[in-house]
Order: sequence, then C-alpha cells, then structure tokens
Amino acid sequence: MNKLIYRAFVLFFALGAIECWAYSLKHLTLEQISAKSDSVFIGRVVGLEMDGDRRIAIFDVIHMLKGVVDKERFIYEGSGVSEDDATMCCETNGVYLVFGVKGSDGYLYGANGPYSTYRAE
Repeated sequence: MNKLIYRAFVLFFALGAIECWAYSLKHLTLEQISAKSDSVFIGRVVGLEMDGDRRIAIFDVIHMLKGVVDKERFIYEGSGVSEDDATMCCETNGVYLVFGVKGSDGYLYGANGPYSTYRAE
C-alpha cells in the first residue's frame, strides 16, 4: 500500500513539473525573436496611455530594423497573457530596442514576453 501511495505521489509531482515546463516562457536568441517579430525598431517613448487594463507606450521610431512605420503603439502590460507582457519597458523618454508582433487590433505586443524590449541608452 505504501509503495502505491509513493508512486502516485511521485507521478503527481512529475506531471506537475512537466506541465509547468510546457507553459514556461522560452528565452529566445536575438535571431529567433527577430524572425518571430513583425516589427523591430529602436525608438523613444514619447507617451504612455491606459486603455482599460492595458498599458500602452507610444514610440517615436528612431531606426526601423524590420517593418514599416513612423510611430508605434506597443502594449507593454495587460496583454491578457501575463507571459506576453514586456514588463521591463517603458519609461517616458527612454530609448528601447523593441521586438513586436502585430495584433489583430493594430497594436504591437511583445514578441517574447519580458524579453521583447531592451533599454538602448
């Protein structure tokens, strides 16, 4: 009986660990994140807005590396999936390297969660 309980206990925790690993965010290389992105740019945050629970940074693009735009609206918190939030962003007047994926609503979202933005100054 004890062996059965022990095996059930081990199986329960092993399955839990596998599930956690499956849902964990993978830290991609810069090449991988760039390939996944619709838009890659260096930009200065010229404004911060709220739209319900979403926090939006408005970027003035300094140098476009991938994609085509002059200003970008980037959801950095409140994407609906916390793993997609780029929580290391955004301060007004800060300059960032941004990797974004275009959502159906026209906004950019982090292409690799918190690893979607890098302070560039």
